[in-house]
Amino acid sequence: MTPWHTLLVGEGMHGYRMDCCMIKSYALRLPQGAQKVASWAGLTLVVTLAFLFIRFYSTLSTSKPVETKDKSKLVAPVETPLPDFTAYTDIPTKKEAFIRYMKPLIAWENRAIAQDRSRLSTLHQNFGIRTPSEKEIAWIESLAVKYRLTPFKVHEETHRETLLSRVDTIPLALAMAQAANESAWGTSRFAREGNNMFGQWVYGSTDGMVPKNRDAGSTHKVARFNSVSESIRSYLFNLNTLWAYEPLRELRKKQRAKGQDPDGETLALGIGRYSIRGEAYIKEIQQLIRLNTALITQI
Repeated sequence: MTPWHTLLVGEGMHGYRMDCCMIKSYALRLPQGAQKVASWAGLTLVVTLAFLFIRFYSTLSTSKPVETKDKSKLVAPVETPLPDFTAYTDIPTKKEAFIRYMKPLIAWENRAIAQDRSRLSTLHQNFGIRTPSEKEIAWIESLAVKYRLTPFKVHEETHRETLLSRVDTIPLALAMAQAANESAWGTSRFAREGNNMFGQWVYGSTDGMVPKNRDAGSTHKVARFNSVSESIRSYLFNLNTLWAYEPLRELRKKQRAKGQDPDGETLALGIGRYSIRGEAYIKEIQQLIRLNTALITQI
């Protein structure tokens, strides 16, 4: 007789029905007392198998697919047209709405810069360890062109360090304070008509907006952008490339060297040339940062 445990093999319910018959047939050959024990044992085994089958089948039929989310692949915020902030009569409500609109857009543009900086930093640190590929060298050189760093020699350590000082983020608090100041919390004519949130000027452009109070003989215009994100991108690029904001980049570089995250109030000391008001403008921006940091963090 084949041992009972080798008979407990079957596919689907037919296999389990065959097992019951085999156990019953085997039990008939035993003494009466043993038959009862064997019958109860067989019945218990069948019930157990049936229970396990039902549990297993139920789990398969009701379980939901496992969702895997790669948090490194963030979705870009959906940009809507600039809201009509002039419609807000309550100042705190207007400020909150402005920050809520601007914050994800600034954060997204900063994130793009941070990704480039992370890759550049890794390549820079490994330069003496391994020879970078031609593709990697070409990428670094293209970044130097993008950030208007000339002359640039990729094998010069000081040149790469200078490039790193340009490819860096601007603290959210500083960007938000300047946007609020330059656009009057999104209500200025240049913000409403040209998505210009930072008061950027252009020269020789036919598409710019002429300031109403422009001095006689002046030729500058206020830049017009297709979107608020484009205005933010231009603002970040200006701070990271123009000679006027070299002090800001040096302050940021020093904080990085100390292992600190650059903060808006400190970096504001480097934007004195952003406005003809100079020192007064710096203090105004710093005050805006202090007054609104809690709200920016909260939202």
